[in-house]
Amino acid sequence: WGLIPEEIQGRYQDNITREEFAILMDEVCNDYSGGKGSFIFWDNYNSTDGVDPFTDTTSVEVRRMYCAGIMNGIGDGKFGPDQPVTREMAATIICNFGNFIGKPLPAGNVNFSDSASVSDWAVDSVGRVQAAGIMSGMGNNLFAPKEYYTREQSIITALKLYNYARQGSSYTGGNTGSTSGNTQTRRKRAAPGPRRPRCPKRNRW
Repeated sequence: WGLIPEEIQGRYQDNITREEFAILMDEVCNDYSGGKGSFIFWDNYNSTDGVDPFTDTTSVEVRRMYCAGIMNGIGDGKFGPDQPVTREMAATIICNFGNFIGKPLPAGNVNFSDSASVSDWAVDSVGRVQAAGIMSGMGNNLFAPKEYYTREQSIITALKLYNYARQGSSYTGGNTGSTSGNTQTRRKRAAPGPRRPRCPKRNRW
């Protein structure tokens, strides 16, 4: 079971980039569906008429996450592939993933002492990832929404998101363990499906 892409294995304390996070979310889609061949949504979100939606990356994983409405650009036709992901961005992306697979995360209140520092556009998502047990605080009851997400944190979150996708509302979070020593590699990616109409732009991360 190769949920952890090769691109983010090692250097687990590094901040994860937006493109790396897209690759990780793409792999969660892959594993959740049992392989892209059985991913019933895939053909609808696999193509932009052969046109990359961003000028600063040609990543097929980024294209798929954009077309699925899971991630969006940073403006001016750019994705910002090398920019880091903040914790509140990660929460929003995770909620978009749940919506995409038809298993929205349960609503919840943001109960951190730094709740006021969460951006307005991320408040609902932060409450949901907390309620679902997919993301928690950083200690001292802080969520630290503007702090960057590390590779290790992203991998643990992806494992929890995968379990949530499989179990739905019955998932209550839990300890996924450490990433140290994990050598699982990603399976070979399947060829893209047939082309579909260009995806509309979405105001999502």
